[in-house]
Amino acid sequence: MIIEKLSSLTIKVSLSSEELKIYSLDFDSMTEYNENTKKLLKNILKEIYNHLGLNLFNETLYVEAFSGSGQKCILYISVSSDSYEYDYSDSSVTEKTVVESGNCKDIISFSKDLVRYYNDYCKNSRLYHYNNIFRILIESEQSKSKSIADCADSHRLRSMYGNIIEAQTVEYFECVIDNCAVEKLSGKILL
Repeated sequence: MIIEKLSSLTIKVSLSSEELKIYSLDFDSMTEYNENTKKLLKNILKEIYNHLGLNLFNETLYVEAFSGSGQKCILYISVSSDSYEYDYSDSSVTEKTVVESGNCKDIISFSKDLVRYYNDYCKNSRLYHYNNIFRILIESEQSKSKSIADCADSHRLRSMYGNIIEAQTVEYFECVIDNCAVEKLSGKILL
């Protein structure tokens, strides 16, 4: 079992097929109603506490499971921001917004508008690509993320929030532009 803290709200856990067999599980049999899945998750929470000192037993958690290469299972365990205690009024708290499109021209058009109307909202941005899907990961103050999502919506682009979508993007997509992607795509900064 490999436990990685991806952010203050998300933990990534990688399990081998042998570790799943200990609980008489495989990826397809893991469901929220399966008693063996519940036992596995309780032991994972114990390991998270032992390795990272994070007590997640009384938190509202979202767990997503993905089949990994070599018959391993990857779990993303994310604490519901509703139950997690941190100060949202702190302007240094950032949120990651992921804007997605299957068309690079749409991403460029969105970037131009974002720079034109919301230039100071974007602290940093990165462009990712995988299988004809483009994703821009935009870091902003939490209070500004709604405006970024509204801009994406005006371009009919999908916008998503949260640590799980960020972690999935970083892990499975190839980073094409690793800094100031919005500014570079808009032409404000030369590539």
